[in-house]
Amino acid sequence: MKSKQDKIGVIDYGGQYAHLIANVVRSIGVYSDILQPHQLRDISQYRGIILSGSPALSSGDELSVNPLIFKLNIPVLGFCFGHQEIAKFHGGKVEHKGQEFGRSLLKLVKKSPIFLNLPDEQVVWMSHGDAVTDPGDMEEIAVSLDPDNNTQKYSAISDEKLRHYGFQFHPEVDDTEYGREMIENYVIGICGCRKSWNSDYMVEDIENSIKTEVKTNQVVMLVSGGVDSTVAAVLLHRALPASQLHFIHVDTGLMRHKESEQVTELFESEGMLPSLVVVDASEQFLRELQGVYDPEQKRNIIGKNFIDLVNDEVAKFDLSTALLAQGTIYPDRIETGETEHAHRIKTHHNRIPQIEAMIRQGLVIEPLKDLYKFEVRKVGQTLGIPQTMLQRHPFPGPGLGIRCICSQPDNLDYKQITVLRAKLKDNCGKYYSEVLPVKSVGVKADQRSYEYPGLLWKENYCGEEIDDIAAKIFRNVDNINRIIWLGGNHANPPVSIQPVLADINAARLEKLRAADNLAQQLLVEQNLYDEIWQMPVISLPLKINQVYEDFIILRPVISKRGMTARPYYLPPLYLKTLSDRFKQVGVNWWGVDVSTKPPATIEWE
Repeated sequence: MKSKQDKIGVIDYGGQYAHLIANVVRSIGVYSDILQPHQLRDISQYRGIILSGSPALSSGDELSVNPLIFKLNIPVLGFCFGHQEIAKFHGGKVEHKGQEFGRSLLKLVKKSPIFLNLPDEQVVWMSHGDAVTDPGDMEEIAVSLDPDNNTQKYSAISDEKLRHYGFQFHPEVDDTEYGREMIENYVIGICGCRKSWNSDYMVEDIENSIKTEVKTNQVVMLVSGGVDSTVAAVLLHRALPASQLHFIHVDTGLMRHKESEQVTELFESEGMLPSLVVVDASEQFLRELQGVYDPEQKRNIIGKNFIDLVNDEVAKFDLSTALLAQGTIYPDRIETGETEHAHRIKTHHNRIPQIEAMIRQGLVIEPLKDLYKFEVRKVGQTLGIPQTMLQRHPFPGPGLGIRCICSQPDNLDYKQITVLRAKLKDNCGKYYSEVLPVKSVGVKADQRSYEYPGLLWKENYCGEEIDDIAAKIFRNVDNINRIIWLGGNHANPPVSIQPVLADINAARLEKLRAADNLAQQLLVEQNLYDEIWQMPVISLPLKINQVYEDFIILRPVISKRGMTARPYYLPPLYLKTLSDRFKQVGVNWWGVDVSTKPPATIEWE
């Protein structure tokens, strides 16, 4: 069937959004493949090519992509890195111009079929460090304005005769206002593809794939209670006899409020309870995490302990040849740097070395590995899983273990913090500002960053104003990848904020669990829960005004696929009510993360 389809080839140079490009093309109704740069032998079978972004730099004269791509008589469209490489092929120049992240205003300056029926001004999403400074023999068809109203030239370029197009921005992400329409203009209007690809049979295809991969083997799966593992488990239950399935729920002590009880209730309602084993390993996980501060080490320890527990259960049932099933979705794989040129943003617990070794041996099955969260929910709807379960906010496999931030003051660069403090102050207007003495993971120009958060405060809080200031800070201040607004009813900001030595312990987890439950329940009470993609609640160990505090951070975001995100600005009533409730569980200082992704990831670790 696929061979008869009109197809678009997406060449993956390691950018975070390559799979998202293919996903958007498929959602338009045209089949798309993701190709690695060395897989170009049959490239002429495609009606058009799209070049992804990349963590690699394009500045310099040397062409980084295979020039064969541009010499075929088929259209080529490039985003970010791909845009820059197209310009270089046409004799243009690319220079390192400084980083730009977040929203910009695109202004069309010349008519082009790729912008057919689109407004002359529209919001687009930028994430780059290099920029085209000379388009060669290509024409400029759009410029962009950054938040300071500075004009950025050559944001879109074209050679209409050869049907070569380049965008400095990312039309594939939801934050680009008319990005889908641009891609559809290219795929349908310029490449001439027919809308002949239909994904209605996704569930059937996945179930057939499960049967083909598993055959008569036994399957062991860890289920957390989250959307991904639940949907994967129900797919396995539909595709395979119950006698082949062994579901394990591990209470790690890192779970949400009453998580294990809810898992048991769901499996009972789905008729899957006989295949479920619940293991209380909370003491083991806390013991293993004692004295551990590094985020990657925490993830690896949590992942390794999961595997050790699976092996123990396998031994009990004589399932030594069983396959391990996981609820891995595509963002887990791309952020781990699994594709050929992708930069590792963070290691997901289901991509630790032991599991990667099992994957190479063919011992792992991942039914959802090519899907995004919104697609997983669509599959869940087809399967009849209750909406209350499907609409739960995403929750990481390692649980509160990666939301309870650890700190080693001796590892901080205090000279750098002093410099950043001054730069932050220069860029935040009348706001109080401070650099928090902890680090969190982020992503800049498709590469991992491990940098400091900035804290802002002013009596009269304005979301749009903070949005503009945050964008300015991310543009002008290196080594800051998050902005936090100080919440609560404080008459004054902190006098001093100092780091403290802290690992994960039961007391910190209990306070974080209580704070998370209060924050999530209030979202439900005020009918805000469904407006938000997710709201991680984070605990930072700090000494504030000479007193130890677990500084609680809310991270409410709007997203569709989790690959990019915008902050959700919580209403004043929510903030006031939550401040009062937080005091009941001993939370005196808290804030709201108002960062976009990029440069901040949704989770802090």
